[in-house]
Amino acid sequence: MLHFWRPTCVECITDITYLKSIHGWLKRFAELVGVVVPNPIFSYDRAMIMDSVSRYAIKYRVATVESFFFEWLSVKSCHTLVIVDQEGRVLYSQSGGGGYYWFETALRDILGARSSPSSDSVVKQLEDIERANSLGPFCSDWWAAQKPWRSFSVSGEYVLNDYSVHVNRGSIDFKYRGRRLYAFIEPLQHSELIEVRLNKHPLRSHLMGDDVIKKGERSFIKLDTPRLYSVVDGGWGEYHLALAFEEPCNVYALNVR
Repeated sequence: MLHFWRPTCVECITDITYLKSIHGWLKRFAELVGVVVPNPIFSYDRAMIMDSVSRYAIKYRVATVESFFFEWLSVKSCHTLVIVDQEGRVLYSQSGGGGYYWFETALRDILGARSSPSSDSVVKQLEDIERANSLGPFCSDWWAAQKPWRSFSVSGEYVLNDYSVHVNRGSIDFKYRGRRLYAFIEPLQHSELIEVRLNKHPLRSHLMGDDVIKKGERSFIKLDTPRLYSVVDGGWGEYHLALAFEEPCNVYALNVR
């Protein structure tokens, strides 16, 4: 079984959470391999891949492949699950969000397995994930079409190009609807702090993502490597996010869930 993923894709990380939950069951019947889809900016960045494998505690095999492999399996994007037999024939392919129930149904049929790989707690978690997805769009190219509930602005010293915003000193303001927000940021110094405010206030504890820290009354994203950072993790709502930069960074995407 193949999972096509990218370290900068939020949906792919959700897939990884799911696949880790069934890996103990799955390895009795088939081998699971995570196939990295190259990023248009970083291509196959070994350090980024290894950091993601460690950060998300991936225990199954992870591989990089040549471009013809994607063409052979008709895989056009990351966030794709493919089941192939030993002869390399595609038995099932699924792209896009959620759908783990249908994937498990196909998996059991193909493997001839009677039991379900997911526990009740995992199924509930997946239902929560799918419910969150149903509430709002997944926005990776966040500077795309402006909408009343989603807009952004950049101020200070910055350069906006096809793939990123390069900010020397300045701020990014982003209004959105959602539950969770992730930022793919590349620090250009050894270690940096980006101040983050939500609705004009420091992040409260119940809204802080995993990569946000508090210093006194202020909240910051602590940067280390180019990767996806968990910034906001709270209830569904409309938010106004402000990021303040004191050191140069490249911001490639804000991903809303």
